[in-house]
Amino acid sequence: MESFTSKRGFTLIELALTLAIIAISVSIVLPDMAGLVQKNRTQVAKQDTASLLAFARSSAIEHRMPVTACSLDTTDVCQLPWGTSLSVFTDANGNGTKDINDVLLRNHLFKPANWLHKYRPSNRRFFQWNSLGVSNGTAGSIEFCHPSNEASRFAVIISFSGRIRVSHDFDGDGVPERNPGAAVGC
Repeated sequence: MESFTSKRGFTLIELALTLAIIAISVSIVLPDMAGLVQKNRTQVAKQDTASLLAFARSSAIEHRMPVTACSLDTTDVCQLPWGTSLSVFTDANGNGTKDINDVLLRNHLFKPANWLHKYRPSNRRFFQWNSLGVSNGTAGSIEFCHPSNEASRFAVIISFSGRIRVSHDFDGDGVPERNPGAAVGC
């Protein structure tokens, strides 16, 4: 007597249906993943910038002298717009220039270098703190906007007391603000 063993497997229709479901799932997930990656990059850039400025403030207190944070040009003068790196240096005479006796404390590759910048006040070449950690007449903010993603923007704000804070979405509309009602925009 001949016995037929049943071979189990997928039919061509079942395989095609499974691949179609996978393709649809991937097409739904990928745009969300790209947005998540961009949001993460914005968060990292915001924290890196705020951390570097906080380092400058604490260095002014530690070294008991003015410390400046800015983007230096090739002649060691603070420049606008900020370039590809941010430098923190002691600035004994407080002129916003890294002179021969000033010490470079940190030079950090500036992640949002290709982002659009808006300075408040508009002539903000550098931020500086005195030996007490108080802003040396350089309170203000710098706003960053990603060139190809309108939603990726933030601001770093330095108060007259020298404190550093980052923008926040106060009203929950998805747009960060320097202060409630003052949206970040480049």
